[in-house]
Amino acid sequence: MRKLVLLMTAIVLVNYLSAQTARGRVFEDGNRNGKCDMGERGIAKVAVSNGVEVVLTDKKGAYSINIPENSILFVIKPAEYQYPLNEMNLPQFCYRYYPGGGPKLSNPVIEATGPLPAEIDFPLIPGKKNDNFRAVILGDTQIGDLSDLDFLSRDIVAGLAVDQEFAFCTVLGDLVHDNFALYEPLNRVMSALDIPMHHVQGNHDQNYDAPGDKLATESFKQVYGPKNYACNYGMVHVVVLDNILYSGDTIRRSYVEGFDDEAVNFLINDLKYVSSDKLVMIMTHAPFINDFNQKPVVNLDKVLATLERFPHTFSISGHNHTISQYLLGKEQGWNGTVPYHHFVAGAACGSWWSGAFDESGIPDATMTDGSPNGYAIVTFTGNSYSVDYQVARRPAGYRMKIYTAPVTSRKSIAEEGNDLFVNFFTGSDNDLVTARFDEGPEIILNRAVQADPEYVHNFQLWMNPEMKLNGRKPSRPANCRHLWKTAMPPDLVTGMHKVEVTVTDVFGRKFMALHFFRISE
Repeated sequence: MRKLVLLMTAIVLVNYLSAQTARGRVFEDGNRNGKCDMGERGIAKVAVSNGVEVVLTDKKGAYSINIPENSILFVIKPAEYQYPLNEMNLPQFCYRYYPGGGPKLSNPVIEATGPLPAEIDFPLIPGKKNDNFRAVILGDTQIGDLSDLDFLSRDIVAGLAVDQEFAFCTVLGDLVHDNFALYEPLNRVMSALDIPMHHVQGNHDQNYDAPGDKLATESFKQVYGPKNYACNYGMVHVVVLDNILYSGDTIRRSYVEGFDDEAVNFLINDLKYVSSDKLVMIMTHAPFINDFNQKPVVNLDKVLATLERFPHTFSISGHNHTISQYLLGKEQGWNGTVPYHHFVAGAACGSWWSGAFDESGIPDATMTDGSPNGYAIVTFTGNSYSVDYQVARRPAGYRMKIYTAPVTSRKSIAEEGNDLFVNFFTGSDNDLVTARFDEGPEIILNRAVQADPEYVHNFQLWMNPEMKLNGRKPSRPANCRHLWKTAMPPDLVTGMHKVEVTVTDVFGRKFMALHFFRISE
């Protein structure tokens, strides 16, 4: 461990001593040729960063900034401009400065760029600032092979591709399952959305043969650029932060969740130039709260302290393959006047593309908390927002799953009782869930800290050796953080019955769903 610390200190010192000054212009690329032609004006007060420091361009669009070797320089676009995109809709917003190339690892890294150019110019495409827009956010796509990519393309991308009303898309890390050769085909499939694609790096996007965390994202950077970066859309300042800290143990491939000094310092320097009326949205791979011990991740207190001057904040993550809503307060290190909202967006791949195949040959992929696989849609109105979860290949109104036994006898209700369960996929501690059986009174449901009963039932089918199911065996059930239940009324007569469930969510919106079941003698 001591040798590793000395090695990493030496790398940082060498980089510092070998730092040079990068200069250039941020300009309005009217003809979209990527070159600063005569008559194309520079853009003032645009932020440029080396991944830690942040500077603003002058009135002519010029900037100068320190740039160590093996670092990435990038521009933080204003809301009224767009990044140029390549053929896969990846933003072209950075310059990789690796004069001798990246480290020797088993997967591709950044090739040698040679000496620092005299000028590094960043083109931006003029557009129109739109304060009201939507973004689509995918948790872990986790492509392990081309079969998984086929599932993703038909289960999610095909439906999204016909909806052109999103300002951008972000994949929240674990793009692939340790197979970097799949970045190219994944990018090609996702490019069908025809919108800017942003990416977060996850624990399955890391170089686990690297000697430490400093070099663990080299293959990700080769394809997608910096691991910490920012941009602006409407009244929203979007920040992407890496919060997977690799131990350097190439055998166990262990890591912890949290923010290193580089991420924290970038956030501090970036937000110096962001006005307090903006909504600051942070996107990470791992949630702010560890799923196993329910404690804040490393250095979360520093991140939250940096955000405290902003009355409008929000963050979103993936990683857990479950859905959660967190409302953070003083106990978690947040000292704002209202709770801090963090949304765990589940996974596009659900439970790692497992479960029985349907008639289209696509796996069920239900997550271990009983939530179907899908993606988040964030709607922005000025500096306000709301979050929805869209289930793959389901109508937009499918927001909850209601469960009872399909047929229940009056005797079993009288002697054993029987419960109605509601899994409201984006449920939070502050939600109100009520049910009305037939024309009876409205009943308030209670939170249930347990596994989703339908997922438990389906998982038990896989444990039955007599069942011959086609697909990958799903993971074991996990407790659901958005499950409610109530006892069924004991006086239900035989025949068909209806239950109407109403949910009032954390944003004050009301949603309703119906469920039918039968009572036998």
